[in-house]
Amino acid sequence: MPLRLDLPREPTDVSGLYLGLVLTLWTWFCWTLARRFSQPVARLTLRQCVRYLLFIGLLPLPLADEIYSWRAFARLCESEAKVVVLDPQLAGKTIWFTGMRSQPRQIGLLSGTEQNWTYVVAGSERPAFRYSSFRVQGGWLMRMLGISETSSPLLFENHCDFVDVVALRRRLNVTVVDKPAP
Repeated sequence: MPLRLDLPREPTDVSGLYLGLVLTLWTWFCWTLARRFSQPVARLTLRQCVRYLLFIGLLPLPLADEIYSWRAFARLCESEAKVVVLDPQLAGKTIWFTGMRSQPRQIGLLSGTEQNWTYVVAGSERPAFRYSSFRVQGGWLMRMLGISETSSPLLFENHCDFVDVVALRRRLNVTVVDKPAP
């Protein structure tokens, strides 16, 4: 029986190996650069300190945009990705989904998308509640390497959504129906 090898068919099948190779090469490059720029320093202990500081300073540079945007995305999700109830007497009413509006949004140094979901009271078209969700693309390293199908960041989740709409409907005690065709 011949030996059969199943080789990866997609570039994303070996993305972990590819990323490991890129990080290894970057680490080697940072160490070489730090050694080269620390050579003019005369004293050995000072030279080693300069070398290590340069190495530590250079190492996170490919992910600097994601590191910077991480907190901005977390703050945005905390402050704006929540449900806003627009009708105080919503319990027992029938509502329908009117649509989702999507718009580009700059989140830190990364580009992203804000999606606004709106439900209205059936018949009256009065807003019942709305919520927002956010998605962000990865930094320049992830987009350049192309190892993620969604270009998601390497350091954090690429989305923050309102988690469970079905539970929200139960908690608000509303019935959701399809919007009738015009």
